[in-house]
Amino acid sequence: MSLSFRHRFARRVMPGRAARSAAVPYHADLDTPILMFGKEAWCARDAFEHVSILGAPGAGKSSSSFRMLAAGYFATGCSALALCYKSDAADDIRAAARLAGRTADLVFVNDTAESARINLLDVAGANVQAMTRVMIEAGRRASGTSGGDGENRFFTDYALQTTAHVYPVLKEAYGSIRMKDVYNFVTTMPQTVEELVTPAWHGTFCGRTLGLLVARQKAAREAGTPDARLNEVIEDHANFFVGEVARLHPRTKTNVVATISSNIYQFLDGTLNRLFCTDTTITPQQAREQGKIVVLDLPPPRIGSAAVVAQCAVKFLFGLDWQRECVTSDTRFSFVLADEAQAFLDATTDPDPQGSPHSYRYLLWPRGL
Repeated sequence: MSLSFRHRFARRVMPGRAARSAAVPYHADLDTPILMFGKEAWCARDAFEHVSILGAPGAGKSSSSFRMLAAGYFATGCSALALCYKSDAADDIRAAARLAGRTADLVFVNDTAESARINLLDVAGANVQAMTRVMIEAGRRASGTSGGDGENRFFTDYALQTTAHVYPVLKEAYGSIRMKDVYNFVTTMPQTVEELVTPAWHGTFCGRTLGLLVARQKAAREAGTPDARLNEVIEDHANFFVGEVARLHPRTKTNVVATISSNIYQFLDGTLNRLFCTDTTITPQQAREQGKIVVLDLPPPRIGSAAVVAQCAVKFLFGLDWQRECVTSDTRFSFVLADEAQAFLDATTDPDPQGSPHSYRYLLWPRGL
């Protein structure tokens, strides 16, 4: 078995003007050879039709087979996202990139000062609610619990219903959504109907935010220039908190707030805040256009269980973007490599790349299931 780095049987595609000058050439033909078995070529088309590596512990699945396959993928000039669970998972990606001559295309998201950064809420955009579901479910898996059925599922669903109202309110009030604002809003929601009229609650973040919207609405009406969007946000979203939430049973409210805040508080400061809540230096679109290999070198043993939540959110956003792209015969291949994939995969929230991987030119490669 040998690598076919030159790809003699397939033309290379030069990135168009829309891509930055740093973009690497790539092979887009599905018949591009990735590995050679004697005289028989194992091509990109075969890779998109699934591959399985089986072997006992210590048999060399990572040190030989995985690195050879990954290097073959990288040699096509593909873009990739690597999720790391074990502490040495990033080393395997480095080794594969070195074999393929792609070390210059590696982009690391890790706990160093030089790390790339991805603001989750900014990249999510209109998909922020779907990403929130991914994060909540990932948090449950990481903590060893499950959304399941019955009471746990009710709290999860109501938490998601709550955030569906929080996001439009924050966006309208402040022009953007930040993790700290979500946390501060949810943890200061009114506890009772009686609390709504107290100066103490009006001084909380939730009270001030809702008061800001009402003040703007009043000013617009008095000026004879009513704001239809503002009116809609207040009617459809802000009133949810002074109406339904204020009347919730305390136990229900406590569990809903805990479900949301437990997945956010670890992003309020420290490493995860710096990496995922400040600015963005690499986006899914940039990764695909430029042929970057983005490595989430954030193993939970070193970073903590919230690293799984963060990586699941990034996986969701990259996969969603890559599958929504208008795919042509010249579209660059994209791969997601998931180390200890059982920690990162969820059939209820993940986009499904396996239904028609040829069409998406996007492959999810679970490792260590």
